Amino acid sequence: MSVQVNVDNFVRAETNRMFDFGQSQSGGINQWLRYRVPTPFDEQPVIRQNRDTLYSGAVVDVSRGARLTVPEHGDRYASAMVVNQDHYIQHIFHTPGTYELTADQCGSDYVLVAVRILVDPTDDTDIAAVNTLQDQFTIHAASSTPLTHPDYDTASFDTTRNHLLALSRGLPDYRNAFERPVRADRQRRPGGRVLVRHRLQR
Repeated sequence: MSVQVNVDNFVRAETNRMFDFGQSQSGGINQWLRYRVPTPFDEQPVIRQNRDTLYSGAVVDVSRGARLTVPEHGDRYASAMVVNQDHYIQHIFHTPGTYELTADQCGSDYVLVAVRILVDPTDDTDIAAVNTLQDQFTIHAASSTPLTHPDYDTASFDTTRNHLLALSRGLPDYRNAFERPVRADRQRRPGGRVLVRHRLQR
């Protein structure tokens, strides 16, 4: 039976759908999808991707714990952002090391780990060096159960999304829309999430 979508569950529904898409693109749970070349201007899978950044991402099952390793990267900018199923940004790691991820700590059984690494988009040698660095980010999870989610009712999902778009068009920015639960603005969260998705699709 389909689950009706409203403003209370829209963020979880939208995030689950996006995680599901990411899982399918990477080849499965706990698997990396690595973008090896700078993103073309007309092929942006995520809103406003930077030309000077190479991206990687993985949907990770943290229900029984997982370890994320951030490699040494010298003075080159690199980060690993952890987003849970309610689209809260639980961690951003910059320092090399191995980090424990748990469901209690992250707030959901599944998370998206999104890696960003600075690159010179005009230098093939630098791109190759960053490709090597991308491969050194690793995830080891104790469970590899594929993400599943409810069958969200399409009509109510689209209706809720359209209402949120209309309400959110005047927002000047996404401030306080995506942080940890204690800092995020509950009123801005659904609007911020739907605007990111809307601009991604344009």
